[in-house]
Amino acid sequence: MYTDGGSIPRFLWGVKGLSPWGYAPAYIVHDWLFVAKHCNYEPDNTYDFHDSVKVMAESLKAVMESDPSVRDYFAFDSIVAAVGSPIAERLWDKGECKELATTKSLVSEPLGELLMTIEYK
Repeated sequence: MYTDGGSIPRFLWGVKGLSPWGYAPAYIVHDWLFVAKHCNYEPDNTYDFHDSVKVMAESLKAVMESDPSVRDYFAFDSIVAAVGSPIAERLWDKGECKELATTKSLVSEPLGELLMTIEYK
């Protein structure tokens, strides 16, 4: 699955806690739910918009609890509000499937450079 991290507007990247990769595990889980919904990937295609907001909030809490140095209540409230906004809901409702790469396309088309890997403890 392709992800660009959190959909944080560029002009906010300098605000503490609002980097697109600052809470990467939570962003990736939320992005997966978006992909699963739009591409009909079972069983995760059953989440609705409000479920996805709850999953983001719980994922953020988990990241912040696992590393108290990144705990930021302003960032938490801002991110959850943005993910639960009418704009986000419209994207959830109207988004399109962007198919995952197939084995054939992996062989014939370079996907680019690996920038990072994420490991869970």
